[in-house]
Amino acid sequence: MTGVAPELEVPQGRFRLDRPPLERDPTLRAWDAADEYVLHDLAGWGGGLGRVTVVGDGMGALAVALASAGAGRVGSPIHAIGDSWIGHRTTAENLARNGLAATVPWEAPGTAPVHLVASTDAPPPIVDTLVVRVPRSLAALEDQLARLRPSLHAASRVVTASMTRHLHTSTLQVLERSIGPTRTSPARRKARLAWSSVDEAAARPASRWPRRREVALPSLPRPLALVDHPAVFAAGRVDAGTALLLGQLPRWAGRLGAGTTLVDAGCGDGVLALAAAVARPETTVVAVDESYQAVASTSAGAIANGGLDVQVVLGDGLLAPARGSPLGAGSVDVVVTNPPFHAGHAVSDATAWRLFVEARRVLRPGGELWAVGNRHLAHHAKLSRLFGGCEVAASDPAFVVLRARRR
Repeated sequence: MTGVAPELEVPQGRFRLDRPPLERDPTLRAWDAADEYVLHDLAGWGGGLGRVTVVGDGMGALAVALASAGAGRVGSPIHAIGDSWIGHRTTAENLARNGLAATVPWEAPGTAPVHLVASTDAPPPIVDTLVVRVPRSLAALEDQLARLRPSLHAASRVVTASMTRHLHTSTLQVLERSIGPTRTSPARRKARLAWSSVDEAAARPASRWPRRREVALPSLPRPLALVDHPAVFAAGRVDAGTALLLGQLPRWAGRLGAGTTLVDAGCGDGVLALAAAVARPETTVVAVDESYQAVASTSAGAIANGGLDVQVVLGDGLLAPARGSPLGAGSVDVVVTNPPFHAGHAVSDATAWRLFVEARRVLRPGGELWAVGNRHLAHHAKLSRLFGGCEVAASDPAFVVLRARRR
């Protein structure tokens, strides 16, 4: 990258947009063809957009363009609902880059033209125009539409934008069931739109989330209660990689005790952190994630297990919390992680690499990082570069658990 943000050119104007610093892959932009398609479509709508809500705006391309065109005004700002703290922070930075401002969930409310809203917070009471970007999780889409449905009225206009490979028949069925009759556009540059009309006579489906469940682990004296929100990774199940890492719980939690600290980096529903807190209640357990729903799930899970003492932190990795101070260098005994390998819909190892680098910094000498991933991701090469070596602690045909020690 040259350091100059790429420019988005749409009817609303020309805008400089960038990705988070550690995700500035030259093959990826802060917007895609679906953003461009829907912005061209919205520019042709007559009568104004009224009170606008945008769902899943990634890095702020829609909020920047619509606010620049005057959609967000004092008293009726654009509400940008998302589950990613990194996405919201990047949106705020892109707005500032283009001379605009945002009210963000982690600060006091203001009068900016864009109001960033956490996916766990209440939606605005009235929505005239709803713009939806299709998330990776169909359950998350269904949940968000159920939460927004009471805010829609007969004259509300709803448009969903997606790359064609992510707009399935099942997606259209959710739109039909949640909003009303839906029709699709022709494909353009591998993107497609879907327009939905609000059916006020239809029943308003309630959200089925969050959901509570119990997981029995051989190394724990009782089943572990989990509370899942729909956007959380592997909601409703323990994925195979995490299960393999949990099978090593006696080893990675065995060295913990009073005065020690364990961090679950990218905690999801908190199963690793909660299991550690049950197995070693005398240790300090910290769970970190950039997903609002992951933080909510882990916090609810701690309560569901009798009030476990788990510190749940919203933030970008281990060193950039939304509030408070980052973890100090050499302050942690064990880091466990099942790092994601996607940035939105795009495949990326940027998050895993960042977590590994940050884990090395926060670990004490002799401290250990335990990580699981698909075999093809070759995490062993990254860990060997950072830690001077690593060992395979467990494996199966699809996943491998790696252990690296801070020297």
